[in-house]
Amino acid sequence: MGLLTPYLTHARTARIAPYIHGSVLDLGCGSHGIATVYEQYHERMTNYCGIERSEESARKLKTRYTEQQFFARDLDRDRLRLDQKFDCILMIALIEHLFNQQHIMSEVVDALNPDGIVVMTTPTPFGNDIVPRLGASL
Repeated sequence: MGLLTPYLTHARTARIAPYIHGSVLDLGCGSHGIATVYEQYHERMTNYCGIERSEESARKLKTRYTEQQFFARDLDRDRLRLDQKFDCILMIALIEHLFNQQHIMSEVVDALNPDGIVVMTTPTPFGNDIVPRLGASL
């Protein structure tokens, strides 16, 4: 884990907080084995589903958060194959790690409720906060 990772994680989750509600799909949910968004905002959610790339990460998250759903998917190529639609789909610091962005966006559209919202963040050197700007420039 990088030295600035806890700060950046807190900054990202604080910015997305107003949008988290209802049924939530968190793509790339388990950095460092913690479903951070779920831990901080579970009281705003009617249900939560997390997607991670590795089977091991998904298994660890299922063990830690037994009441929630976690699945392993390669978001560059796998179908989400979820049997529900979501009010809020989170892609927090994820899109810049994907090569097939068109694929994941078509999957997101299929998984979103008609009045749902997609929340995305990505590092950028144009923000107001110096730490994310430095991280993005690196």
